[in-house]
Amino acid sequence: WTKGAFCARTGAEVGVVAGITLLVAPHTAPVLLAVLIFGYMPWARPAPFRRYATFAVVQVAVMVLFVAPWALRNQRVLGSPVWGRSTAGMELNMSNNDRASANMDVNAASGLLPEMHPNVGDREHLREMGEVAYNREKMATAFRWISGHRGRFAVLTAQRALLFWFPAVPPWQVVCFGLVTIAGMTGLILFAGGRTPAAWYFVVFWVCYSLPTYVFQMSERLRYPMEWSIYLFAGFLLYSAVHGETTRISTVPTNLKRFPRPLTR
Repeated sequence: WTKGAFCARTGAEVGVVAGITLLVAPHTAPVLLAVLIFGYMPWARPAPFRRYATFAVVQVAVMVLFVAPWALRNQRVLGSPVWGRSTAGMELNMSNNDRASANMDVNAASGLLPEMHPNVGDREHLREMGEVAYNREKMATAFRWISGHRGRFAVLTAQRALLFWFPAVPPWQVVCFGLVTIAGMTGLILFAGGRTPAAWYFVVFWVCYSLPTYVFQMSERLRYPMEWSIYLFAGFLLYSAVHGETTRISTVPTNLKRFPRPLTR
C-alpha cells in the first residue's frame, strides 16, 4: 500500500494470504473487506482507480477460489454452502440469554455452557434438526431475546468490550495485560500522530476485528489474532520514550508520508 504497487500479480499474492486467512479464521472477513475498501479512500488513495480495481477484483477472486471447495463440500454434506463456520447461531444464543454472563469462564462454571452446548446438553436436538437448521433456530432465538432485552444486551456488550481489551485473567496477569493494552493504544495514537497511512490501516484492523466479538461471550483467546499488534505499538511507545522520537518511516514514499492531501485528476 505504501508503494502503490497495485496490479493483478500483487492482487493474486494478497488473495492467497487472505484466502488462507479466511479458511483458518473466518471471523477476520470484516477486517479483510474493510482494508480492501479503505485502500481506496480519498485520504489513502494509493493508485489510479483502474489499477486498484484490478488489484481488488483479482484479490477477491483468489479468495473465493480458496473458500469455494469448503463451501461446496458443505453444500453436499450439510445442504448449505457454508464458507466459514456454521456455529454463529449457537454461539450467539449461548452468549445472549437470561443466564448469560459476559465471561465465557463464568458461563462454563455456572453450568450454562454444558447445558446449552450441543456437544453435551443439546446433542439430540442437533441430530434431529441438522447442523445448519439447528444454528438458524438458535440465531432466531438469540435475536428474539436481544430484541426483548435491549438494556441487558447493551450491558453485556459493554462488559464484553471491556473484557476484550482487559481480559479477566489471574490478578497479576490482569495488571500486565492492562499495562500492555494501554501502552499499545497510546503507541498507536502516537504513531497516528505522525500522519502515516499505515497507522490508519491498524486502526481499521483493530476496530473491524474487535467489534464483532462484542456480541459473543468473551474469552481472552479471541484477541490472539491481533495480540501481536498491541505488543508492536507498546514497543513503539517504549522506543519513542527512550529515544525521544515519534514516527520515522524511511520506507514510505515522500508523497504518502502525510495525508490528507488534495486529490487531482
